[in-house]
Order: sequence, then C-alpha cells, then structure tokens
Amino acid sequence: MRAQLQLGGGHARRHNEIVLDTRSIEAHLPDVILGFFYLEDDSTARRARREFMRHFGLPVEQVPLVHIDFSSRASPAIRAV
Repeated sequence: MRAQLQLGGGHARRHNEIVLDTRSIEAHLPDVILGFFYLEDDSTARRARREFMRHFGLPVEQVPLVHIDFSSRASPAIRAV
C-alpha cells in the first residue's frame, strides 16, 4: 500500500486484489480472522463483525474493529474503535 501511495500521487483509492483459496480459510475459522477494518463508512464492517462474533460466539475483545485513515500523507493512521 505504501508503494501504491507513493506511485499514485498519494491517492489510496486504487484497485487492489488478492485471490485466496477459501477452503483453507473456512477450515480454520474463526482463528484466521484477526479483525475487521474500514476506510470510511463503518456500517458494513460493524455489521459483518457483529454477525461473525454472533455466529462463532466470540467476545468483542477478541475481534477488533479498526479504522484506517489514508488522509495523512506521512503514513496511514490506524485506530481501533
């Protein structure tokens, strides 16, 4: 992401893609999910996190919700909410 910010003139909203074999993820749930994050609107992330915790019976402390703010040119601000 840093390289993309540097090359893209500081704009963080570019297309990024990662392809995962979900069979491996599903086989190791819920341990493979370390938390949820959002960039601007937190409503989807909050809802997904809430459903994830409910489905697996996890406490709030175990699944953090993090806001990543790319508006700072020096480095992204990452804040747990």
